Amino acid sequence: MNDTLSQRIEESCAAFADRPFSVDGAGTVLTFGQLFLTLLAFSERLSARGIGEGQRVALAVDDMVLSMLLRLALLRLGATVLPGTRAVLLARHGVAVDWGLRPGTEDLGPGEIGVDAAWFAPPHRALPVSGKGRIVRTTSGTTGTPKLRVVDEAGLLARVEHGLRERGAPEGPAYIGYAAGSNPGFNMFCRVLVSGQLQLYQQATPTHSLAQMARFGAVVAYLPPGAYFGLCEARESGAPRPERLAALQVGGGGLSPAVAARGEALFGCPVLNSFGSNETGSLALHRVTDTQGETGVVGRLYPGFAIRFEDDLGREMPAAEGGHIRIRVPESLRVCEYPSLAPVADSDGWVSTGDMGRVGADGLLRLTGRRSELLNLGGDKIAPSRFEAIAEAHPTVRAAAAFRAPNPDGADDVGLAILPGAGFDAEDLGRWMAARVANPYRFHIATHRALPLTSAGKIDRKRLTEDFVAAATQPEPPASRANRQIEETER
Repeated sequence: MNDTLSQRIEESCAAFADRPFSVDGAGTVLTFGQLFLTLLAFSERLSARGIGEGQRVALAVDDMVLSMLLRLALLRLGATVLPGTRAVLLARHGVAVDWGLRPGTEDLGPGEIGVDAAWFAPPHRALPVSGKGRIVRTTSGTTGTPKLRVVDEAGLLARVEHGLRERGAPEGPAYIGYAAGSNPGFNMFCRVLVSGQLQLYQQATPTHSLAQMARFGAVVAYLPPGAYFGLCEARESGAPRPERLAALQVGGGGLSPAVAARGEALFGCPVLNSFGSNETGSLALHRVTDTQGETGVVGRLYPGFAIRFEDDLGREMPAAEGGHIRIRVPESLRVCEYPSLAPVADSDGWVSTGDMGRVGADGLLRLTGRRSELLNLGGDKIAPSRFEAIAEAHPTVRAAAAFRAPNPDGADDVGLAILPGAGFDAEDLGRWMAARVANPYRFHIATHRALPLTSAGKIDRKRLTEDFVAAATQPEPPASRANRQIEETER
C-alpha cells in the first residue's frame, strides 16, 4: 500500500486516466490523465522557482481546481502548505513564509508568485514524490483564537482512507459544496479523486449548481450548512432536483431534525450529518431524521475511537450523565501543533474536543453544546441548539442560529438570527418560543438573508453577538428601541 497521499494520487490518475475528473463552467471536461499532467507541470514550474522540501508556501487561490492542484503540486515537492488568507494568524504564531502563491502574472514582487493561464502547459519531466509534504490547517476558532495544526503526507492519506472506509466511496459523480481553501473541501476533493469519480463544484448560484448536478448525475453532495441551506432555497424556488442524488452529507455544524426533514422532502434522499474535527478526523455519520424530536444526535463513533466525559475539574463522568468530551484518536490520524510540532493528543492519544455531550441508552452520542458557546441565562447554561431546534420547528422558519445577546444588566438574553420563510412574523415566533421554553427568557429576534459562517462552514455565533452589541450601542429613536427584538435586519 502506498504510504503518502501523493503516491496514492499518482496511482489513481493512472488507473482512471481516461475518466472525466471535473468539468468547468463552460462544460470543458478534464480527465484524470490530464489532471496528472497538469499536476506535473505545476510541480515543475514551482521547482524552477526554487520551491522544494521544507519551503513554507502560503496559498491564496479561490478557484477550486487550481487551488487543489497547487496543493498537490506543493505536497509532491515536499513543501509545507500554509493558509494564504491567514497572514495575521501566521505572524502571531511566529511562522515565516518563504513564498506566496496567488492569482496574477508571474512577477508580483519578492517572494510572491502569480499563477495564471500560462501555467497550464505540458510538463517536460516528472519530478519524483518527495514524501515530505505537509499541510498546515487552522481550527475554526469557535473556542477562541484559531490554532494551527499540521498534517504530513502519511497522515493525509490515512484520513482519506479512513473517510472512504467509514463514510463510503462515492458511487458516481459527487458535488463538493465547500470552499477551495477549506479543510473539509480538500478532504472531499482527495476522497472523490482516489475513488475515480467525476467531481462537481459550486457554480455562480445554488440554482446553477443544482442544474449542473442534474446534468451530470450527481449521486452525493458534500456540504457545509450554508451550502445546504442555499440548495434547499433554490429547490423551493423551482430549481431542478438531481434525479440520481442518493444522499446529502452535511458537516461543519449540526442540523435539527426539522431542517433535515425539509431537505429530505425537497431532494427525496437521506440527509446525513457528519461529526468530527481537525484534531480527530471524521468521528461519526448519522441520518438526522432517524432521531426525530431530539437535537444534537451525531450517532455512534467509528471503530478505533474511544470516548470519555469529564466534569469541570477533569474528573471522569458516567457516559449517561456526560460532560466535556475527550476522544482517543488512532495514532495514524493524530496531528501536531504548528510550528512547535508538539502532539495535540496526550501520551495516550486523548484529545479534548471542546464539545459537551453524553451517550444515551441507545448508544448514540448526543452533543449538548460547545463549552465556549453555552448561553449563560441567569445561571442556566444552555446550548444554542436547544433554542434553534424549537425555532426551526416553526412552520415559517427555514433556519435559525441562537447566540448570546448581552443585556444592559450584564447578563445574557437569547438572540435568534432567523432565515424566514413565507408568512414569517417575529411576534408569532416569540409567542411560539415562550410557549415551549419553561423559563421566561427574553428573546431578541431578527431576520437575515444569510447566516454568517466561519471559514469551516459553522455558524459564526461570535459575529452575531458582536453585531448585536454594535447595533445595541447605536443611537436610535424610542420607537425603534422598543421594537428592537423584532427588528428586521438584512445582510
